[in-house]
Amino acid sequence: MDEAIKKKKAAVVSMVSNSSLILIKFIAGFVSGSISIISEAVHSTSDMLASLIAFLAVSESSKPADADHQFGHGKYEYIASLLESILIIMAGFYIVFEGIKKLYTQENYMINPEIGLYVMGFSIVANLFVSKYLFKIAKETNSPALHADAAHLSTDMFSSIAVILGLVLVKITGNVIFDSVVAIIVAIIVLLAGIEIFKKAKENLVDTALSISQTEQIKEIIQIYSKTEGVSLKTLKTRKNGLKKEIEIILLVDGELKVKDAHKICDKIENAIENKLTETEISIHLEPKKQEVSKIY
Repeated sequence: MDEAIKKKKAAVVSMVSNSSLILIKFIAGFVSGSISIISEAVHSTSDMLASLIAFLAVSESSKPADADHQFGHGKYEYIASLLESILIIMAGFYIVFEGIKKLYTQENYMINPEIGLYVMGFSIVANLFVSKYLFKIAKETNSPALHADAAHLSTDMFSSIAVILGLVLVKITGNVIFDSVVAIIVAIIVLLAGIEIFKKAKENLVDTALSISQTEQIKEIIQIYSKTEGVSLKTLKTRKNGLKKEIEIILLVDGELKVKDAHKICDKIENAIENKLTETEISIHLEPKKQEVSKIY
């Protein structure tokens, strides 16, 4: 199956799952009176909005390069991840506000924990299967938006477990303060997840270099051709652009080398790097040898 189709299908699955869970959680929250369940419903709402953004992002980023976007549309996925993180952080602050408010008004509301226990148990099972599926597709297609969506759903599972523990304590002790405490714990989980996704998205939007291991692989390939073709590495720059790994190389070659021979060397190096890293956009510039200089970014 084509990668673009895989990503779109995964995003649709995520949206349908989140929409269903939102409805169930809001109903259960209002029927039971539990602020922690309502907080989870808000959390799931941010999940659904994030899934919608992810779907739009993977649709947009899968488009080929055009006259206005000559390097492709890859950064749409990182913009989507950034928007997701902002939604998560906003949801986290809302839950904190509601949780603290209920701590001071706990005598004014009663909850029915049994309904919440069933709903949150179902939510955990549903999110487990959907997040595993999204992580699988994100890995296969190297999609940051789907990975962010999967990570988002994973935090939803942990917060659902916290809600269940809180409801169990309410049922055992009859003290609804545990419901508010759990709501605040959920908020902390949500905020931490949002901050982490924000950091990763920001790094890629400001042209973060490839990993050290990937850079070393490129240098090793060039070193091989340095021995066989007599080229020397002068400058190596890399950056991430959506799915693409953009690589700029300046090589020093014999000034007497014919253009067609130099071109063959470049083709060999490009093919070797592409086979090793995949999804690369490589630009190689040649300069005549004067002195051995090595500047690696």
